[in-house]
Amino acid sequence: MPVAQPASEMIAPARLLINYVSIHEAAERQWLETATLIELRDVREFQKMGVVTLAFHAPRGMREF
Repeated sequence: MPVAQPASEMIAPARLLINYVSIHEAAERQWLETATLIELRDVREFQKMGVVTLAFHAPRGMREF
């Protein structure tokens, strides 16, 4: 079955709905409990590089599974 439209065209409308914030604002929102940060990295990555404190861990591989 051929693809009806390129992925970039399907993603473009969704990107308009994303509210981008700085790392500092994200940390403040998490501290104020007005946002939840989601850790998407693989377990090996955050074991090697450190974790985002209080973030919900949802690795990409498990979401795809």
